[in-house]
Amino acid sequence: MNDIKNGRFIKLKIQDRNEWKKIIKNKNINSITMSKINDIWDKNKLKSCEVKFLSYLAYYDLNSINARFNRYKKLKNRKANDLYNYLLKYGKHEAIKRYNDKNKKCLSTKDNFIRKYGQIEGIKKYQLCCERKKNTKQRFIERYGEKEGIKKYKNYCTKNKGNLTLERKINIYGKIEGIKRYNKQQYMLMFNNTLQGFIQRYGTYEGIKKYEDRLDKMLNSQSNNGVSKKSQHLFNILYNDFLKEFYTCDDVFYHDLNKEIKIKGYSIDFLLKPKNKIIEFNGDRFHANPNKFKEDDKPHPYFKNKTAKEIWHFDETRINILKQEGYDIFIVWEQDFRKNKEVVLNDCLRFLLG
Repeated sequence: MNDIKNGRFIKLKIQDRNEWKKIIKNKNINSITMSKINDIWDKNKLKSCEVKFLSYLAYYDLNSINARFNRYKKLKNRKANDLYNYLLKYGKHEAIKRYNDKNKKCLSTKDNFIRKYGQIEGIKKYQLCCERKKNTKQRFIERYGEKEGIKKYKNYCTKNKGNLTLERKINIYGKIEGIKRYNKQQYMLMFNNTLQGFIQRYGTYEGIKKYEDRLDKMLNSQSNNGVSKKSQHLFNILYNDFLKEFYTCDDVFYHDLNKEIKIKGYSIDFLLKPKNKIIEFNGDRFHANPNKFKEDDKPHPYFKNKTAKEIWHFDETRINILKQEGYDIFIVWEQDFRKNKEVVLNDCLRFLLG
């Protein structure tokens, strides 16, 4: 009864320690462990969550009971399902197992939704979940109303503008830490798209399957001749919507119109012959976009032993030769075209018509 008067075990309705021993369902509790737990009880007015925590310590016969209990008392959020909390409760082996199982079940993956709700309802809920995660203008309006939503959306865009750039990292964390975080970020962006990255995220079987699907998708983004569909989309807009008024089809050369023309043995992506102007559409991996890859990286999907530095040297030599022949050259990067097609289109028009 003294335990109840002191505010102990009220929520769990435990009358004394003997009853607690029955609840934990462990008949072979180490005597040293039990002695330490009794000592903790004598020195502390235990809350219900602390009683439950002691149950874990006894059940899994963990070491450093006093130290674990003191760390647990200092936790701000004792119900958090983070790894640290799990380590305190279960010990290393059991904690990692439970933590991984919990994360696997909690992942907002399509498979988990289907497993939980069935095929049709699961896909529907998964798509809804994906939409809710997007910080689009429409989502802000739905949450806060039109006026407040637009205001918050603009603030969000301003706040997060350039988050992935080196300059932004240095401004937030200082030069040394900023460079360190930026390099780690760039490494993870590249690692996530490797086979090992897919296996780490999805497991061996599912990771290999998703990685192969991604490679197939990349290959399908190229036409049968190895020409980027995105580049032809850009060039078709340039010619059909703008240049057609001023030039005939005999003046413009690109794959979908007059095939690519060769100059000094180099295939040219887009040529406006009367003005000697060339547009080169550089795929990020094929030409090793310097904003994504370091000089020692090997990003090319086909020539896997060729480094980014070697790719840059080849492209630089090619451009210098074409310039010596009297051609002006404008480079379009796939990354820039993906982010903002209109800006790239306007830049191309200024270059061609200027």
